[in-house]
Amino acid sequence: IEVHCDEQARFRGERPDLEEMIGNLVDNACKWASSRVVIEVVRERPDAASERQVVRIVVDDDGRGLSASEREQVAKRGQRLDETKPGSGLGLSIVVELASLYGGGLTLHAAPLGGLRAALVLPAAAPASVMPLTAIDFAAPTCFSENAPAAVPAGTTTSPSTTPTSANAL
Repeated sequence: IEVHCDEQARFRGERPDLEEMIGNLVDNACKWASSRVVIEVVRERPDAASERQVVRIVVDDDGRGLSASEREQVAKRGQRLDETKPGSGLGLSIVVELASLYGGGLTLHAAPLGGLRAALVLPAAAPASVMPLTAIDFAAPTCFSENAPAAVPAGTTTSPSTTPTSANAL
């Protein structure tokens, strides 16, 4: 898991909600990745004419990905496209519901790595007013792919051929 985090990225909301959303996205990415998951967190202004800023959390994997029709189905509550992996089919729908409560959203696309890209957009808080995303300390979900790394503590990056190294944690 590689993590790249803008130190100015701060979420305006409840920590458990953020952990739930990120946990579900990372869990899915690890479950379906062949060997690589990349997480990028940035603070941005989606509209140059507006002062509103958002935090964009992008989770990419190098798995098989999803077709456009599968991407439309997979975020619906209880939808599972493949019963061979563990899960309830609730994770992405929970992310969608929580994000919408904060005025944000989740989009799914093809990832540059070849798998799925999940892009979560949430409201940003003023830089010094709340907990930075880099301060969130939760254990990375277990990766179920045979080639993917096992559970990796937040703040580390790994590849199948290397030992964990220090990095920005979510």
